[in-house]
Amino acid sequence: MTNHHVIRSAEVARETVIEFNYEIKSDGSIGSTTRCKLDAGQLYTNPDLDYTLVRVQSDANSAPSATWGRLRLNPQADPVPGEHVCIIQHPNGGLKQIVMTENRVVRLHGPYLLYTTDTMPGSSGSPVFSDAWQVIAIHHAGSALNEGVLMSHIVPDAQKAGFEPALFT
Repeated sequence: MTNHHVIRSAEVARETVIEFNYEIKSDGSIGSTTRCKLDAGQLYTNPDLDYTLVRVQSDANSAPSATWGRLRLNPQADPVPGEHVCIIQHPNGGLKQIVMTENRVVRLHGPYLLYTTDTMPGSSGSPVFSDAWQVIAIHHAGSALNEGVLMSHIVPDAQKAGFEPALFT
């Protein structure tokens, strides 16, 4: 899952490569990464909610979810103002950064969550986590306040499009 403004079509998905484990290890070195292509034939996008679902291609050895796991999405965990959120991002395509401090929900506005956090350009599509480390939104815009699209709006829309509820656990 990412934003529609990041992957807006099957053509873009075909040209996209994602990379797992692009981070600094505890010893200061960069971890060994795994690159995967996307299956452009397995794509759904909603420009109004600014999200895209696209399947990650499996290689001959295993499915990426078997190696890297899945994030738990929670469409029933809309936060309230003052609650804490965290974001894991790769700003400007760089190494993973986890933003855990000074992140507070300011308000909810329709399908959007407004929050304070330290994000940089290129963080679109990053998961926004609750304190229980469940994804409650995806980051999609930033300025004085950051904005994410709530899972409580994304998940029902994706289910109407035919995506199985098991995808979201």
